[in-house]
Amino acid sequence: MKQPTVFITISKVIQHERQMSLKEVCLEDLRLHNEDLKEFVELQTSLPDFGIWQDAVVNWGTLYERRFKWLEEYFHKT
Repeated sequence: MKQPTVFITISKVIQHERQMSLKEVCLEDLRLHNEDLKEFVELQTSLPDFGIWQDAVVNWGTLYERRFKWLEEYFHKT
């Protein structure tokens, strides 16, 4: 599975600066992502109605979560 170039570039910088393995960097990124996603979902429940954009706003958390799910599965297997 091909990984996004931006993700790899940022991960390599963090890996070098913090002296971590690539796997450790990726797992830390996933941990931070999950914290941010949890906060987003909590905030989402207090949002006003966005009219015709409501579905896009409500579904954003699900789409965001799916983008990183493959990373989590990949790095927890290795």
